[in-house]
Amino acid sequence: MIAIETVSASRHQGSAQADALSQVRVSILKARADETLTLVARGAGQAYESDYVRLTKTLADDRGLLGSARTAATDDRVRSDLAAAMTDAATWLKVHKKIRTADDSGDYTTAVGLTIGSGTDSAATAFDRLDGELGDAIVRTRGSFGAEVSDGQGAMSGVAVGASLLALIAAAGSAYGSWQRLKEYR
Repeated sequence: MIAIETVSASRHQGSAQADALSQVRVSILKARADETLTLVARGAGQAYESDYVRLTKTLADDRGLLGSARTAATDDRVRSDLAAAMTDAATWLKVHKKIRTADDSGDYTTAVGLTIGSGTDSAATAFDRLDGELGDAIVRTRGSFGAEVSDGQGAMSGVAVGASLLALIAAAGSAYGSWQRLKEYR
């Protein structure tokens, strides 16, 4: 029973969380691509902007993608990574509004600087921190999955020995019973 519980724990504490975080990461990568493609399209990027808005709509919200992942996290360090990711997501979304304001008013140079610049007020900086924190959280949840699977393997190692021993006992019992029947016919 311990092995089944361990396998279940490995799924809940590791693989399911890593999968959810990976999906969030894919969404933010797509959103970042849409953000930059909107600028590259120079006035014809409304489809990219719409996709960005759709992908990031609930990103930093407590009930959104990161908030739900933080609530479901079973590790304090993962929760901490996700709290920081939520802060960086909110910063990224604020900078994006500045980008859109600059681009929509015709200040393309400022919009590009805010998008790809290296300063603390750039979307690239906020996004890089967000992506890094998600990456750290994914690594931690995968580590939890690996540890739980190892525990499950340890719990299951005695099963093979026990099954082999029972098979030998059954074979010996069968042979003894058959020998007794054969002796009756002599």
